[in-house]
Amino acid sequence: MSQSQSGWLLPGTMCMGVCAGMAIAYKLGQQKPQPSMQQMMMPPPPMPTQMPLPPAPVPVNVIHENKSAGSVLAAVDSQLTSILNDLSKNDTTSTEHKRTRVVNRNNRLDICADKASIGEPIKTTISTLKQGFRQFKESVFSQNHDYFMPLAAHQSPKVMVIACCDSRCDPDTLMGAAPGEIFTVRSIANLIPPYSKKDGALAGTSAALEYAVTALKVEHVVVMGHQFCGGIKALMSRSKGQPPNNEFVDDWMCISVDAAERVKGVFGHLPFDDQCRCCERESVNNSLKNLMTYPFVKKAVEGGQLGIHGWLYNMIEPSMTMWKHE
Repeated sequence: MSQSQSGWLLPGTMCMGVCAGMAIAYKLGQQKPQPSMQQMMMPPPPMPTQMPLPPAPVPVNVIHENKSAGSVLAAVDSQLTSILNDLSKNDTTSTEHKRTRVVNRNNRLDICADKASIGEPIKTTISTLKQGFRQFKESVFSQNHDYFMPLAAHQSPKVMVIACCDSRCDPDTLMGAAPGEIFTVRSIANLIPPYSKKDGALAGTSAALEYAVTALKVEHVVVMGHQFCGGIKALMSRSKGQPPNNEFVDDWMCISVDAAERVKGVFGHLPFDDQCRCCERESVNNSLKNLMTYPFVKKAVEGGQLGIHGWLYNMIEPSMTMWKHE
């Protein structure tokens, strides 16, 4: 037997015979003969080994070439909004499901990615940021009240992330985190200064670290470095004794000068870019070492209440190399 999209086809001779029989019956006004008892007792014919499959549904995220990107994104957003409306009516929705709904609503990222795919420049203005907040309020917050309302009363994140200020390395986006899940500190090159109580010490990151460990009782501190870090490149470009080129950045990067010197001593034969890649990781290790100079961190780690971790984000692959400080 042969098969087509519409179903199974009979062989040509059988089809002709059936058609001829139908024509004769119609002309003579004959009725279909009743089957005999023996025929009724016979087993039914075997089913075909392969049944024709129904057409597959078209996914909502397919962009058709004959439609503009804006109209497609609007249609997709409309469908997602309808789905979220349905979900919000179900009071038994799990917290994890609610969190997933909040995380997955990044329409700005969809729009930017679509523009990049067709070579259109991405321009962020105060106006686009205002529009982004309006969309968050209407499409995310208002439809996930039961998720956001408890956050207004208190926060209880279990993880602190110390990341770079670099605009390409947002921890919430990279880790798929919802509001309230990560306590974040961002600074040039994700550095952590060693513990110090001297007047004028660099205390911004230290204050956030103290609050996270002693007040919020986070269970993990992650130092997240990244590939192509401008701060690390500046650090590796600077020679010993060279006067600073700016008021604040060079002094801040001196926190990791030991890491840079170690890399130059061991990997000085490598091309400069490769040395920078090595220093990006070694600088994370240097910050992990500095973490342990804080008495409240050391006490929590040794007591088993806190784990400290080094992560390194490769933005080309992309990948995240992770290791735990011992």
